[in-house]
Amino acid sequence: MNMEWENELKQDIPNLEKRMAANTQQVQTAIQGLKNNKRNSRPWLFSGAAVAVAIAFSVFAMQTNPWSSDTPPTTQALYQTPSELNGTIKTSYTDQGEFRRDYGKLINQQFPKLSITLSTPRTPALKESYRESYDIMLKEQNPDLITISSDYEYKRLVSAGKLLNLDKYINRDHLNLGEILPSSIQALKDRGKGSIYGLAPTFNSRSLLYNKTLFDQYHIPYPTDQMSWDEILDLAKQFPTANKEKDRIYGFHEMYMSSNSPVYLINMIANTNGLKFMNAEATQVTMDGKEWNHVFHLALEGYQSGLFHKPATIILKDNQIMPHNLKAMDLFTSGKAAMTLDSTEYYIRKSTQALGFKVGIVTPPTSKEVPNTNTFFSNGQIFAIPAKAANPDAAWEVIKYVNSEAVAKIKTQMNSGLTTHLSVLHSLKYEGIDAFYKMKNVTSSLYDFPVLPKNDFTRYFDAIIEDEIAKVMSGKQTIEEAQANIQKREQSNMNKSNAE
Repeated sequence: MNMEWENELKQDIPNLEKRMAANTQQVQTAIQGLKNNKRNSRPWLFSGAAVAVAIAFSVFAMQTNPWSSDTPPTTQALYQTPSELNGTIKTSYTDQGEFRRDYGKLINQQFPKLSITLSTPRTPALKESYRESYDIMLKEQNPDLITISSDYEYKRLVSAGKLLNLDKYINRDHLNLGEILPSSIQALKDRGKGSIYGLAPTFNSRSLLYNKTLFDQYHIPYPTDQMSWDEILDLAKQFPTANKEKDRIYGFHEMYMSSNSPVYLINMIANTNGLKFMNAEATQVTMDGKEWNHVFHLALEGYQSGLFHKPATIILKDNQIMPHNLKAMDLFTSGKAAMTLDSTEYYIRKSTQALGFKVGIVTPPTSKEVPNTNTFFSNGQIFAIPAKAANPDAAWEVIKYVNSEAVAKIKTQMNSGLTTHLSVLHSLKYEGIDAFYKMKNVTSSLYDFPVLPKNDFTRYFDAIIEDEIAKVMSGKQTIEEAQANIQKREQSNMNKSNAE
């Protein structure tokens, strides 16, 4: 039986093309950006309700959508006849309205005879992790199609044998993976043991933005593609630091450095340089080497010398940073920072604003040891089929459709993420947007482990590092002493956790 929203959509289809024509100009100018789920500096340190946002059921719809009626443009112009696919598939999603807005209308328009039912995640029971609850949902509700919101959760599900290998479908239908962003396919294969268990229509990344006007004013050369963190911070040091705070120009400032301790920057640099907190088996902490020592010095000496804006106290309301605080944190927009590192959303927003200065863009930082590698890359929502799905063939047709060129064109118009489909790149009209596509390789990051640490370990992990770094900042110990203490305390914490 079709859901109520499907019946409503079928009555609405004749009006879709008319509304598309009426809104074309609005779509071309109303670019509001995509969500970036990379704000948390340690995405694997989640629990409870936070995990519910971070893993498989988190939504990927944009907060602001130029289609005020939530109506997508039609695909009839791109497909001569709608598919005759019929039957019923069950998909997992937290909210019917969100599913309808994101892809439901497009799917129903393309497959009018296909009925879709929604299963929702159960509320975790007492002493039950969200992942345990999710696995129980997969077993009890047995959906045919799921969306996975992180590469880490995708990897976990592949390793647990809970996803269907899609290679046979890809080969059978001669799906041209060469049309899809190589970084996306590589990330999926790397976490899929060489095979593909899902496909992602969009991706997330960051790039280095810079204020051309400030660089020209101080006669400092522009940043270039594939710079290391050392090179970026050397550029930042060329801006004067002696001015009073109200007149101060910071060479580099990342927005969320304003609400975090130096650990936030330490982790960004370590991630780019290919470092790990621990070994693959989660039995040995690995933060005592010379590479980590270099990262600690690079970040902490920057704070101690006044190179970076010191973190401010940010007051939260309902666990959200208030808009006036966000504005104060965004030194780049206010012309007080020469460089920043941020997402596609941020860049597009800045490209459409009258900032009073020219914005340049280059690739994100990379490691000289592993050039052309983007550690800030992540796939967006990954569409996958559970291993025990009752109707995998129909689910595959839906996956193939939402990852098609036709849908990529529509979602690009709707600004629903940075597409992985390379055929529509010409539709992205922003100067320098190719910086998000230039780096071809991705690598397992600081947070990506074959074996995840246990909850008791992750609960205290942050606190230990924050405590030791705070002692450095207050002059109570040296960087070397802090590094040795971090290694010792974290290893003790891990041993205790693994023994339980």
